[in-house]
This record gives sequence, structure tokens and C-alpha cells, in this order.
Amino acid sequence: MTLAICIVCGAEKFGAFVPCGECGFEPTELADKAKSLALSDHHSPPAELDKFSRALKDGVGVPFEPISLAVIARPIAEENYYWEHLDDSTGMLRCMQCGVEFRPGTDAVRCPLCRAGSEEPLSICLKCSLIFDSEAKYCQKCGAALRVSSNVTVRGLAEDIGIGVGRTLENTDVLAKSNFVAGVRSRLSKEESYASHRELMVLGMYCTGLVLSKAVPSSALGLRITQEIVALYRASHTLRGADAKAADSICDHCLRRFDEYTLAVGRDPDKWEMWLGNEAAKNCFGIEGHIGAAMDMMIWIGHVTKVLQGGVIEAIMRRERIAT
Repeated sequence: MTLAICIVCGAEKFGAFVPCGECGFEPTELADKAKSLALSDHHSPPAELDKFSRALKDGVGVPFEPISLAVIARPIAEENYYWEHLDDSTGMLRCMQCGVEFRPGTDAVRCPLCRAGSEEPLSICLKCSLIFDSEAKYCQKCGAALRVSSNVTVRGLAEDIGIGVGRTLENTDVLAKSNFVAGVRSRLSKEESYASHRELMVLGMYCTGLVLSKAVPSSALGLRITQEIVALYRASHTLRGADAKAADSICDHCLRRFDEYTLAVGRDPDKWEMWLGNEAAKNCFGIEGHIGAAMDMMIWIGHVTKVLQGGVIEAIMRRERIAT
């Protein structure tokens, strides 16, 4: 039996989707179901559930991390899609990703081609901590035979990295201790602070490309992982009420920023960190041409890439080494 916390009143209940015995709230919308699962023992330890319960009862609320929520919502949305769109008379279903009709297996919502692109096991080199496509047989760096891991997929990597970026943003210590940006950040209005946080999220996603460029030799595979992360980012906005047009616009903005950061990095191979820091300070805080702000952002970017490398890539390799 699933132990859960009501997302409205904080009361304890058994079953994430059942009505609350205290306030009567029943999660029926996708976002509410995802939040209800997040506040259950499927995703949170008992101590965390107690903390969330107290916060809700005290009227403080729970700060749900958007990417984590989008990851939790995915299987719920896919199950809903399956039962809403399956043609009972023919047994056919339109692929949730590309729209092509196919005959699905149990609960499959993507055609075999789309599943192969995101759900096929990838190959890894435990010696070099590198990740390759499933077709690769030998490490390009050391020549060792690769191991195909059912636990490492494009989709899984994107989810782990996306959650890693979101959780890194929750840790405000790095920017709070910065020499210049901290003061600017403290003077932002509520609207400016929201826009700045969104830009930091986009910058964090761009940092995943820096990590992937070292851990994934194939640029095509790295691009597929990045595209999957952006898709999660889009889903996180639809969960918060954005319609399809607004979500597409947000993603377009994200991709434009990626292009701007790539151009900044390419200006000077020897000083690319400073150029990237300057571009980041401009986009995230409206500061341009200030060496102090650029250096603060360089430190933040270095922190994010270090966390993602250690918390995602190296964590995967440690887990796979234990399994061997």
C-alpha cells in the first residue's frame, strides 16, 4: 500500500490517487497526479514526507521541482494516451511521438523506430567512463570491448541529467556567495527573478552539452540526449499550464540561447570560459562586459558541470562497475 501525503492539506493517506480522508481532494489532473506521486513513498523517504506534510499544514507549500515532476508525470501521461487513443477495432495506435500508426505491445505508446531512438540500451566503457550507441563494439579511446547496459538509455540519461540540473538550481549557495552577481540578484523584482531563474535553467541545460561532449564521443548521440532533455523541459511547462504554442515558444527560446552560447564559446578557444560567462551574465542578469559578473558565472557553470559529471555520469559508471 502506497503511503502518500495529500497535496492540498498535508494529511496522510494510503494511495497517491485516492481522495483525501481529511479535505476530500482527489487528484484527477495530470499535474496533481504527478505531485501526489512525488509526495508518496515511491519517490520520497518517510522523513521527507513528514517534512512535506508539516509544510502543507502550516500553509507554506511544497516547492515541486519542475523537471522531476515532468519525469514522474511521463508514465501517467503515456498510460492515459494509450487508453484514450488505442483503436479497439483494429488494435492500432498512433505513435505519441511521430504520429505513425503501429500495433503496440502492452502499454507501448511509441513506435519501434521512436523507441529505438530513446529506449534502446546503450554501450559503455567502464575503463574510460564513456557512453556509446548500442551498435558500437569497442571503445574509441582505449579499444576495450564495450558493455551493453539495459540501465543506460537516451531517455534515462536525459531524465537523470534534467533532474540533476533542476536540483542544482535549488542549491542557491554558489550564486549567493558570488562576488558581484549576488548583489544584483538580491535587487531583482519578482518578475525579473522568475525570468532569471528560467535563464539559469536554460544555461544549466546547455552545461549538460559540455558534460556530454566529454562523456559521449558521438555528437549525434549527444544531440539525441540533449533533445530529450529539452522535451522534458517543454513537458515541465505544460504541466504548469502552458498551452502547446507557449511551450513550443519556450523551447524555441531555449534553442536560440544554445546557439548564442555556442557562438560565445567559439570566439576564442583559449578563453571560451570567460566568453561563456559573459554571455551567461547578460542573459541571466542583464549584465554585459563586466569581468566580475563573467567570473561569477564561470564559477557557477563549473559547479553545474562538476555536479552533473559526478552525480550522473560517474554515478552510472559506479553502479555498472558494482553490477559486473
